[in-house]
This record gives sequence, structure tokens and C-alpha cells, in this order.
Amino acid sequence: MTAFEQELAKYASAAGLMTCKPQPALSVSQVVGSAGGVIQIGKHKLEIPKGALRKSVTITAVAVADSFNSIRFGPEGLKFTKTASLTLDYANCWIPALLSAAYVAFVDENKNILERTTSVDYRNLFIVVGEIKHFSRYAVAW
Repeated sequence: MTAFEQELAKYASAAGLMTCKPQPALSVSQVVGSAGGVIQIGKHKLEIPKGALRKSVTITAVAVADSFNSIRFGPEGLKFTKTASLTLDYANCWIPALLSAAYVAFVDENKNILERTTSVDYRNLFIVVGEIKHFSRYAVAW
């Protein structure tokens, strides 16, 4: 195991979040209404279906520069009437050898997993797609 892998391994088990090489912070804002829309945040993507929002809302998505891949969405607490789809890229992450499947997790600012979303791991593409119903912060977990 290389020194880099040893360093990553120290953090790999913390809260089940996938440890990643920090990426630059990125912020995107976009107005999305009842027609739905797609918001691209670097290599990550939020797809809001038609009818998920009753009125137009300015959505802010911040890819946080941290030791795990996460997106913080606003306005905080926004709820969808239909499930939205969040695709998180994890090509820059250390993938545990015994990884059963990655998933999208709702997390707090202390890196605690609060909720596991229904997710599909496309390991060959290094992405995981999760269903989300409200806004907060989401991260790649295992």
C-alpha cells in the first residue's frame, strides 16, 4: 500500500463516506420551475422531473472541497413533490476493496450519515445515482 493509500485508509471507515482526493469548490445557481430541469455541478448532476416543483425556485448547488465528494443544496429544506435524481461522480475516490456498492447519503455538516437514499452504483463509470426528495447535503458513501 502506498503512503497515499495509507493516508486515505485512515479516513475510509469514518461514517462510511467514501474518501476522495479533494476537488476544487464549485458553486452553481439556476432557476428551476414546474417544467423541471437539469443542473450540472462539475461532474455531478441533479435532474428534477417535471412537476417536482410547484413554482420557480433559484437552486444553488455547491460542490464542497473536502476529503469526500459532496454537494450542498439550497434553499435548505426544499421538498420535491416527485423524486429528483442526483448523480455523484467518484472517479477521484479511494474505492475499498470490499465495497459492496456505493450509495448517495444525506449527511450533516459533521459528516454523519442521516439517511441512505435508494441508489444505483455504476461502478464501471464511477458514478452513483440516488433518489432525493429534499434539499440539504449529499455525499458518496459505501
